Amino acid sequence: MKNTHKIAGAVVLLAFLVSSCSDLSNLSVPKKVSVKATDQKYSFSAGEGTVSLSKHLNATTLLKNITENTGDSSGSGLAVYDYWPDASNGDDNTQQYLFNYSVATIPLDFGDYLNNMDLINELSKGVSQEIKADLPEEAGFTHTISLPDINAMIVDMFTASATLGGVETPAPISFNSTSLDEYGLAQQNKFATFTIRVPEFNNIEFATGTLNLALTRTDKNALADAYTYNVAVSLQDSNGNIISSSTAQELRAGGTVSLDLQGAKITPQMQLVLEGSFGGGSTLSVHTYSVAASLSADTKIAKITGLTITADQMGENQKLSLSQSLDISSIGNYLVESTVSEGLLTVSGTLPTGWSGFTCTPNFALTGGMEIAAKDFATVTATNGVNYLLNKQVNLSGKQITPQTPVTLAGELNFAINNATVVFNANDSSSYTPSIAIKGNVSIKKLGRTTIDIDTLMGNIAPISVSETFPDAVCEYVKEVEFEKLGVDISVTSTLPAEKLTFTPTISSGLLNLTNLSDTLEITANEEASLSLSTEEGWGCTVQPTTTTPLDFDATIELAGGDTAHPTYITLTEFEFGKAYTFEATVLLTYDWDHITLNTGDALSFSGSQKTGLDLQAMMDDYLKGEQRDMLEKVEIGQNMTAYLSISRPKYDGTDVDKLSSLSFSAKVGVKTFSKIDDAVVEDSDVHYFIGSEAAAKEIGFVEKTTDFASLADENGLIKKNVFADEDSYSAKISNLASVLNDHETNGVHTFPSDFEFIYEVGSGSTGEITLEKAELDALVSGGGKAEIGVDLSVVFPLEFKIKEGGIVISDVLDLAGKTFDSDEDVLGRSSPDEKIFERYQKYGELVKDITLSYKLTNNTNLSLASTITLIPEDTSLGIEPLVKTVTVDGNAHSLSLSKDEVTRILSAEAFPLQPKIGLTINEGTISIPRNGSFTAAASITLVLDGTVSVYDADED
Repeated sequence: MKNTHKIAGAVVLLAFLVSSCSDLSNLSVPKKVSVKATDQKYSFSAGEGTVSLSKHLNATTLLKNITENTGDSSGSGLAVYDYWPDASNGDDNTQQYLFNYSVATIPLDFGDYLNNMDLINELSKGVSQEIKADLPEEAGFTHTISLPDINAMIVDMFTASATLGGVETPAPISFNSTSLDEYGLAQQNKFATFTIRVPEFNNIEFATGTLNLALTRTDKNALADAYTYNVAVSLQDSNGNIISSSTAQELRAGGTVSLDLQGAKITPQMQLVLEGSFGGGSTLSVHTYSVAASLSADTKIAKITGLTITADQMGENQKLSLSQSLDISSIGNYLVESTVSEGLLTVSGTLPTGWSGFTCTPNFALTGGMEIAAKDFATVTATNGVNYLLNKQVNLSGKQITPQTPVTLAGELNFAINNATVVFNANDSSSYTPSIAIKGNVSIKKLGRTTIDIDTLMGNIAPISVSETFPDAVCEYVKEVEFEKLGVDISVTSTLPAEKLTFTPTISSGLLNLTNLSDTLEITANEEASLSLSTEEGWGCTVQPTTTTPLDFDATIELAGGDTAHPTYITLTEFEFGKAYTFEATVLLTYDWDHITLNTGDALSFSGSQKTGLDLQAMMDDYLKGEQRDMLEKVEIGQNMTAYLSISRPKYDGTDVDKLSSLSFSAKVGVKTFSKIDDAVVEDSDVHYFIGSEAAAKEIGFVEKTTDFASLADENGLIKKNVFADEDSYSAKISNLASVLNDHETNGVHTFPSDFEFIYEVGSGSTGEITLEKAELDALVSGGGKAEIGVDLSVVFPLEFKIKEGGIVISDVLDLAGKTFDSDEDVLGRSSPDEKIFERYQKYGELVKDITLSYKLTNNTNLSLASTITLIPEDTSLGIEPLVKTVTVDGNAHSLSLSKDEVTRILSAEAFPLQPKIGLTINEGTISIPRNGSFTAAASITLVLDGTVSVYDADED
């Protein structure tokens, strides 16, 4: 109905657009606006869906349903098939299912059991290995060194000097504190070049410290008693800027002037400026002075650039001894020795931040598990802007390693300082002797010729011990088996690129009297090799399952190379980390046996029960989901539901006497049902017998050659053959099984059992023992049967039903098909039950001319159906009457119309949210659902508008 709002707006806009331009000048607010719609159509889907039998009810879902019902998640002994016995006729007739329960198996060939036992598989698994060595973690070390104290070295070696001009006293003038400049002596005494000779540098910035200037008189002229030389000294740069200065002091005989260097910056060449006065000297007496400089011991440099210190100047600081162990055992404890194919050794250390110009020339070598000479270390040029003190590497390709032998890196580090920049932090004493981490790292990616310890690498290949208890059937029915020969065939494939690899298995069995069956096989990479281990002629062994211990095998496996001193050492042409190498072995049992002795008589008598897991209620609930469980009270199963008991034996094709012909069986088979009461499963008291009776068994015959259902089924579990067409294909038939299920009641009401089980007692009419020779057993199985006596119960279940009086009512087919509406979803698109929204819809309801519901209901299930569409469900609590329309189910398109009043109701609040439901009634009668059974429903709503509605009226409040 959102479109209706758009129509109203469009009509109002159009009214203004068609007015003349002259009318616009006299435009006034209209008193009333109406909307007229003519034959406007709007369609809405009411939903569609298909209920398909194959989707909700098939062999896979039935097997899942049954195993859940029986609590047997493995589904052992049960197989479910889609059964189409009349497929050859091409008829798409009643859907049927075949349930086969394997009740008991009596083995005739003990050796056949040996071939299939898990312990042989366990032996194969135990021998087979995947050999994969993860890429090893990189081995390395960190060795910390302390750089020489550069600050202390500079303080110790600091050397600077300056020579002052002579001071001459003119005569006969007497001096009385006369200024130097007054006598024209400025050029002689005021300026002196101050040169720092050691160390070589560009600039020094001081944090703290003192420059001590020692003035020494260099002339030998006598000092007049009255002579004075009172001078203040300042250190200035070439532009006359004062770096540091002192107060005036008497220096007639020389002395020391101290200049504070805190925050000062100096260069190698500066000026000393002397200012003061002199007098009282002898006429023409000249005094000369030299200046030597030193730094106080507490001097701290903040930064120095362009620093160069020669090896002689560095002295003992030039060399540092290094001895560091390197553990490479993590590369692999299985590695004995190897030639590296791809790998790298690096040794590096970086300077502190702001430092440069320091180099370190190493003279060290590796010894021990990795031999690398000093000359093999190459310098790596830094390309990432890192200031390296040391950056060396060795390409390890072709290098020999012995990972379990310790490795030592030892030698000297020779330092050099050339045009260096050094930055210190006066508040951090450690910055003057910074620690440098010398890091070594070994990365090995791939190996060439390698010797490995295969036992260490493969670990759990040996020994292997497996044992298995004989199944109950073997212990019950087989008295003994006499073997003449026993052994194993072993096939081995290895992808290890070994130069030489031998495989030596040794197998023993206490039960089978085997002692150390052993042989050796040489294996070539990527080729299969095999060997056979067998007992000697005349060995002989009698196995009695009822009295002997479990069947056991012990195996020891030896893999060896060509090193007699170390048999587990194997040399490979290459070894790649991360690559999966395989060592696979298949072990098969080989044997020759003489005879097998079966227990007969009471030993072949057995009884028990077999739950079917066929909860028909649950099965149909899955098919008719969303409906009430009691709907099947109106349903009975067709009488064609049939069960079959089969006691099968191999077909005898020999010319001698058939020793199994003396076997005979009698049986009694009944059915016990279960009821579900308050979600608890309760066993019903009665047993309904179909074969024999509670008092007496019925003699039944053998079925020669077992029916192999699995071999008859296709990939979808479909059997297209009538496997029970001949009476020879089963021992006994149960034809009236449906009657028991249909007559079942719970609390006086007809319900299907929540489960039913077969109760059976099978007895042998034979006595004594039966001994089968090997040739006789071969004759038994020559017809293609199994060497066993099998007891099976099979149930054929056609989907044939009788719908009782009153039929079955299904309220919502769309819900049945999986199409559901959200709780507030409205097919007209209304977003909420807001009162104003419904007022608008009621107003626009005046535009409605006609509403038509179109639908198409297709039924090919053979069900007799009647259907309705509910537009408004009944709600007695709100006094809402239902709005229901009858529809036709015939596969054709149909429609029905709604009156004006019905439209008004649909547009009102009582119909929100509008969610049409298609109801079905399955009429009474007998039906059979075909293989392609399905039901399809689709519905849509068409709205036709024709009328006038007031949108705005100025006279209305």
